[in-house]
Amino acid sequence: MQLANIHIANLDRDRTPYEECFPWRPLCDEARVNRGEKTRTSGATESLASLEYLTSLFDASTVAATPHECVPVVKAIQAEGQVDRPEDLSVAVEFKFLVPYRPHGAAETDDCRRHPPVATADMISNAATATDADRQRLQDHAFRAIAATIRACDGQDAISSHEMQQLPQSQPLSAYWATHWLVKRSNSAEPSPAHPHYGDWLWVPVEINSPKLSWTDREGTSETIRAVVRALHAGHRVETNYSCEVHVHMGRRDGRRLSLPSLQRLAVLCWLAEPVLRGVKDPRSPNFVHKYTWSSPLRERSRLASELRSKQHPNIAEHRQQQQQQTSELRAICRILASRSHVELGRLMTGDGRPYRRLGFNFYSLVKETLNEADRTELETVECRFLEGTMAEDVILGWLQIFGSLVQSALAGVPRQEDAAVQPDLMLPLLGLLEQTCRCPTATTDTFVHLMEDLGVGRSSFAPVLAIIHRARRMSTGAEGLLVTGDNSLRPQLR
Repeated sequence: MQLANIHIANLDRDRTPYEECFPWRPLCDEARVNRGEKTRTSGATESLASLEYLTSLFDASTVAATPHECVPVVKAIQAEGQVDRPEDLSVAVEFKFLVPYRPHGAAETDDCRRHPPVATADMISNAATATDADRQRLQDHAFRAIAATIRACDGQDAISSHEMQQLPQSQPLSAYWATHWLVKRSNSAEPSPAHPHYGDWLWVPVEINSPKLSWTDREGTSETIRAVVRALHAGHRVETNYSCEVHVHMGRRDGRRLSLPSLQRLAVLCWLAEPVLRGVKDPRSPNFVHKYTWSSPLRERSRLASELRSKQHPNIAEHRQQQQQQTSELRAICRILASRSHVELGRLMTGDGRPYRRLGFNFYSLVKETLNEADRTELETVECRFLEGTMAEDVILGWLQIFGSLVQSALAGVPRQEDAAVQPDLMLPLLGLLEQTCRCPTATTDTFVHLMEDLGVGRSSFAPVLAIIHRARRMSTGAEGLLVTGDNSLRPQLR
């Protein structure tokens, strides 16, 4: 079936049954049976996705529609010469955390003596009277010490922002991306007023950026990250809270952008997976509405979300709400695949205003052609940036595997067999997510497990993340078993 035969305008007509616009067939189960898995649905009407139709959307030789024009506008998706393969991928991580110091001469407490003990700031005797210059010297000292700790790890190099400033010839940050861990100030991390030593300790906000690491050498990359995280915990008092996040960057090892087809497919998967993966957000967190960091939901703050809202019928009958949800999801898919350039896709997947230019799934690097010169140092990566409040190595590594597997599933241009109707690595998570999102836009823990299975992420990798989602679900104010994932804030702070 060609997309040119799909009448998107019919989706807005209440008199047209949804099934007449899109012929659904129970192929999620069929695909899983072919892969040797148990089915998750029962009955021919339970599956929502037509494999044939969705395959045509993602095949570079077919056509895509621009749904905002009410009738399909046929546009060939031009296959790029660039081929994105898993071995081309690099991964990098950012950690944000706090390192506390005790003023010189301050009494020791039990908190100070826990391992590792809280270090003493010899240059400051009172936190309340410390000057900006005093705090700058302490920050310099802390960053140098952390960089030295990382350099002590086998095969690792690191440099702090203060050390870079003292070099005879300054180098841009990009000069270190391939080789060094970078230690610098975090703009978001700050101590919680509820901490017992909020006012009498000195708190240094730290951000660490890893060098580019190999995605396909997962064992080596995991060992590198694990060694650094363990060294930090052993040598420094590392504390995290809601103002601290873990970010994962995925891109090409050669520094080039991923191809437009790969990024379009990834944008679709991120759009559909967002309600599931944002289950890691704790609804009790002061940063749940993104007061401290820029990581708002795509589905609420992107320009694509604004376009889709403009087409929603506000007073639709209850029995047609699922139909409208299905229509909205397919409009999103078609709109993403109709983007004609990296810049157009980047604008769709980012929002208006500074707080929303970097969303939880961050495609901001795609619009760098529109930025001023000072902002063009953005990595040529896509970033996942909404895991907060942890420096636990198993959670960090699990999250890296999850986002990396999502990116790998989206790669376009890899040669496939002539008779292969679809790339299974993409289609299984796509169909499963579409099925779930159309039924219930709020995720459950079962949905998360199903997505992990479809992405091929092992239970040992995703179990620590699943534990966080279980805790978030228990604290949710929504219905039992559901996760609150919305963003109701209109006033996020600059971070």
